[in-house]
Amino acid sequence: RHTRYGTVTGVQTCALPISRITGLLYFVIMALALYAEIKVRGGLIVNGDAAMTARNILAAEPLWRLGGGLDVVTYLCDTAVAALLYRIMAPAGRSLALVAATFRVVYSAMAGVLCIFSFGALGILHGHGLDALAPAQQQAMALSLLNLRETGFVVALVFFGVHLLLLGVLVMESRFLPGLIGALLFLAGCGYIVNSVADLLFPEVSFGPWLLLPGLVGEGIFTLWLIVVGLNAKVWNERHERTAADRAAA
Repeated sequence: RHTRYGTVTGVQTCALPISRITGLLYFVIMALALYAEIKVRGGLIVNGDAAMTARNILAAEPLWRLGGGLDVVTYLCDTAVAALLYRIMAPAGRSLALVAATFRVVYSAMAGVLCIFSFGALGILHGHGLDALAPAQQQAMALSLLNLRETGFVVALVFFGVHLLLLGVLVMESRFLPGLIGALLFLAGCGYIVNSVADLLFPEVSFGPWLLLPGLVGEGIFTLWLIVVGLNAKVWNERHERTAADRAAA
C-alpha cells in the first residue's frame, strides 16, 4: 500500500500508527495539565492566603479531587509517551533517544509523587490526625504543602526541559520530522530550564508566562504534526534499517 510518505510495508506500518498514538496521548497530557493548573489550582489557590485557599478547596472538594486524579492520569500518559518517543526517535540516535526518554521518565516520577501533596493538603484541612491544632494552623500547614508541591514541580520541570532540549536535537537530526519543529522543541526546553532556574534562584523576579510560551507553541505544533501528518515513513524506515544493520555489525 502506498501513501505520500512512501510504501507502507514491514516496519513502516508500525511507524505511522505509533506517531499518531503518541500525538493523541500528548494532546491528552496537555489538555489535562492545563485544566488542572488553570481551572483547579489556579481557580482555588490564593497565594499567601491560607484561609481563603482552604475555604475554596473545601467548597469545591469534588473539583479539587478531580484535579488530583487528572494529575495522576497525566503522568501515567507522560510515562507512556516517553517510551513511545524513544521508539519513534531511536533511528535518529538510539543513545540520545534513550537519554531523552530517561529524563522524561524522571520528570514523570517526580511530578507523580507530588500528587500526594494535593491530596495530603485536603486531608489536613479535614483535620485528619490534627484535631489538636487550631483551624488556622491546619490551613497554614495545608498551604505550606501546596507551596512545597509547587517548588517540587519547578525542580521537576528542569528534567522535562532537558528532555525537550534533547528531543529537539533528535527531531532536527531525524529528517523524518521537520527540523523547524525540532528547533521549536529545543527552544521550549531552554525556556523551561531558564524559567525553573530563575524561579529557584531569584524568586523575587517574575517573568510571568513568557518563558513557558515557547513550550506551549513547540509542544502544540509537535503534537498536531504527529496526529495530522505523522512521520515520513520512508525516511524513518531507511534510518531504522540502517541502525539495525549497524547494531548487527557491532
